Amino acid sequence: MAAMSLRLMLLLAAVLLTACGPSDDDDSSPVDDDDSVSDDDDSSPSDDDDATPPPDTPEHFEVGDAVACTNGSSGWNRFSEEGALRGLDLPFTGQDAGGFFEDVAGIVAHDLDDDGDVDLIGGQDQALPLVWLNDGAAQFTLQPEIPHPSDGGGYFRSALLAAADLDGDRLPELVTVDDVVTVWPNLGDGSFGPPALYDPEDGRYFSAMTIGDPDGDGDLDVLAANGSDGPDEVIPPGDWFFLGDGTGSLTRGERLLNGDGHGISSLVPVFTDRDFDGDQDILEPNNTGNATKTRSMFWRNETPPGGAPTYVDDGAEVGVDEGMAGMGVDSADLNRDGWLDYCVTDSGPTACFYSVDSDTPTWLDATAAAGLRPDEPAYEDAAHVPSIGWSFDFADLDSDGFVDAVQTGAPDHGSGLRDQGFVQWPDLMWRGVGDGTFVEVTEDAGYGTTEARFGLATADFDGDGSLDIVTVGPGIRPELYMNRCNDDGGWISVDFVGPPANTAGYGAIVHLTDSRGTQIRELYSVRATGQSWSRLHLGLGADPQAERLTVVWPDGTLSSIPDVPARTVVTVTHPDAR
Repeated sequence: MAAMSLRLMLLLAAVLLTACGPSDDDDSSPVDDDDSVSDDDDSSPSDDDDATPPPDTPEHFEVGDAVACTNGSSGWNRFSEEGALRGLDLPFTGQDAGGFFEDVAGIVAHDLDDDGDVDLIGGQDQALPLVWLNDGAAQFTLQPEIPHPSDGGGYFRSALLAAADLDGDRLPELVTVDDVVTVWPNLGDGSFGPPALYDPEDGRYFSAMTIGDPDGDGDLDVLAANGSDGPDEVIPPGDWFFLGDGTGSLTRGERLLNGDGHGISSLVPVFTDRDFDGDQDILEPNNTGNATKTRSMFWRNETPPGGAPTYVDDGAEVGVDEGMAGMGVDSADLNRDGWLDYCVTDSGPTACFYSVDSDTPTWLDATAAAGLRPDEPAYEDAAHVPSIGWSFDFADLDSDGFVDAVQTGAPDHGSGLRDQGFVQWPDLMWRGVGDGTFVEVTEDAGYGTTEARFGLATADFDGDGSLDIVTVGPGIRPELYMNRCNDDGGWISVDFVGPPANTAGYGAIVHLTDSRGTQIRELYSVRATGQSWSRLHLGLGADPQAERLTVVWPDGTLSSIPDVPARTVVTVTHPDAR
């Protein structure tokens, strides 16, 4: 499907129903530019007056009953930390190394037993994953230990983990990466069977992974990323593709290499259809860019039909080749121009790249304008690094129709700051104000612990229509920030029933139009040390309904419905789903 036509279908409903959002000709917009789509440039595909709107497909949607808000809140003093009270009282493994932990920790929020609520899997640096099942009211019960990959037991690192349905039974498998890729089959009751191991046979460890469909064959694959193996290795060998067959098995494919035969040191690759052309590109921030001056990569997908994953790095051409220590990433259409914008946690302010082009997107560094930095630096003696962020989520926490941002903070393991005793980096939260900028609300929200927390996930754990937050770190128990529903904020939660080889619908793009314009979100699996819920929560503010909800599935299939009432869970089903 051509980029122009898919973008047209994505944007057309918004153009027909409402004017553009807050970025239209607004001098306060951080990326206002005469060539931007948001300036109503005639070159924008959405300006095609002869186009036909996407057809309504109500048979693909099931709209649930409205969820009432009781004991709600209208301000930012809306969170209460209740992890221990709700069963998350077991500390993760961790080894104190003189005031800080060398370890990391990860967290996955996913429905593990297909009962409709969100369960948790915690990844530890020196032990097997921890599994908690949710009773539907956000009370968690720790499950028995899962099978060890080795008959003899012993050390196992599970901090880098994900959950994804690799065999099409709508039950997510558990996947970890370290020196091998390990996959536990889901037995359906919150337990997992003996795992399969996939060895790259190169003697290295993996530093991260992402899960998607790079070869476009419909089933899910794993990209296992390589980090630098010590301070002397500036450019590591390329990441490995492990290709799925839809039955739960993986086969090692080729490396991800640029034209010079190089890879990148990465802690957070992510599959994303950046240009809406129907295939999955890869954003891969460099984790050692601040120290080595090497650049991040944005890999354009050029896989031929039926061929192996084929990518070209054009990060420099599209403006996303900055040096950084990238450790978390998420996207949203922050400037409401019809393209996704990306923000990446860093040693310093969270770096943001906002799109500015009309037909083929490029991005500008909008870090300073976006404002994703603390009001006060963590250390006055290290004010040049106001924060160090790890996991990162865009989440509309107050359901006002504009995404907010939340991140965890912890030491950068490769940073000299840690060796100088700068080890307490607070978690941070910002309110999105609707013009592409953010205002810090960490203290108001009662957030911001200074314990080293790496993993973060957002999900509605108790079903009240608001997104809660869970964070994890080594040597400490998880923290669970329960979020009261919003008295004056409507929302729509989109649940995906995908085709057999991608039942969660990873890679789907949601296009929601309301009175303020159009929101665009993309559904991801794991991003570094956190994997959030496989639903997308979109706020509506005071609107009683969304004017149109459109879902573009990864294979290009379009599902669209008008007039969706607020405070409802909308289940959208792919035509090929079973």
